[in-house]
Amino acid sequence: FTYYLEGAQQTKEQRMRDIPEDIMREMRGDVDLLFEKFDIDGSKTIEADELVKAMRSMGYDAIDEAQATRMIAQVPGGVKVQGKMDRDEFQRFMEPIIVEKLLAEEDRIEEFRNMFKEADTDYSGYLSANEIYAVLLKEGIDLNFEDLVELIHEFDEDANAQLDIDEFVTMMN
Repeated sequence: FTYYLEGAQQTKEQRMRDIPEDIMREMRGDVDLLFEKFDIDGSKTIEADELVKAMRSMGYDAIDEAQATRMIAQVPGGVKVQGKMDRDEFQRFMEPIIVEKLLAEEDRIEEFRNMFKEADTDYSGYLSANEIYAVLLKEGIDLNFEDLVELIHEFDEDANAQLDIDEFVTMMN
């Protein structure tokens, strides 16, 4: 789901509308796979206990069955079977959640790109170990210089002892 917006800042609604159809199609396919995975009883519906497991797999650990039941009841449209969602309802339920995660990931990548640009004080297009060390300290990440050199080595694809913007974003992510 990696997607990069170019140009001026857009509202969240604009950003959601502007997600290319191929990415939306891929996302819907992923939601279908998620539906299959969490339809544990094979009923072709997702029940509250199955929704809890699906949401927890996506990092929403605080959800319980009562909340899941309320969430299912709020899904618009479709044939309502009390306490269950069919595939279409699950799609409508999950799409905004996944899009939100997609946009948050995009924002985080943009933050890392901005960190890189700010740290590239010599405008070389690469960050030296000292520049990376300064970024990490500024972000509250304290590691010794030897560990930093190992970290750089792990993400330095072209083995030039520096990180370009893509290598830096990968490391920070």
